[in-house]
Amino acid sequence: MSERTPKKSLYLPAPGDGEENGNYWFDQVNENFRKLDNDLDDLPIATSEVLGGVKIGDGISVDAEGRISVAGGSGPGTGGNDFYDITCSCPGYPAEGQMLLVLVAVRAFTLAAAGHRASALTLPSLAAPFICRKNGTAIGTITLGTSGAVTLTGWSATAFAVGDVLTVESPATLDLTLQDVGITLLGSA
Repeated sequence: MSERTPKKSLYLPAPGDGEENGNYWFDQVNENFRKLDNDLDDLPIATSEVLGGVKIGDGISVDAEGRISVAGGSGPGTGGNDFYDITCSCPGYPAEGQMLLVLVAVRAFTLAAAGHRASALTLPSLAAPFICRKNGTAIGTITLGTSGAVTLTGWSATAFAVGDVLTVESPATLDLTLQDVGITLLGSA
């Protein structure tokens, strides 16, 4: 039988888990945790430094309390975390002017001028306009057509501050064919 090289991964003990504070790695061959000394050769290749926390590759780090942070670009697969998409839905028939969403901003974000989506499991018999508002003032309309096509009207990039209120309301006229609506608003933090 040939000798195997231990596979290593980082382990940061949670407070109160009985271990002294420090960084550990898991030896998968011997199936145990080993205390990490300051010799970085003991770490997996992707880890580059230990200074009160751990940096794992480019843009990913774990602080001394075990919190993971990701820094970097934006967009799919780049490690960024600046997407702020907002969804709402209405199972069944939406009532006239029904509030589908009331969101109080807990962080600043911006809704895009384009890219919002809407769909329904049963499409309307007439075009169905959903009005989006910031603090009671209309900022744009998402209209779901009878074919499922979506039209955006009146939109521009709209910034929200902490405490601002975003609402989405259903059409003012009841359409008994429109059912099970879903809307996603494209935003960024």
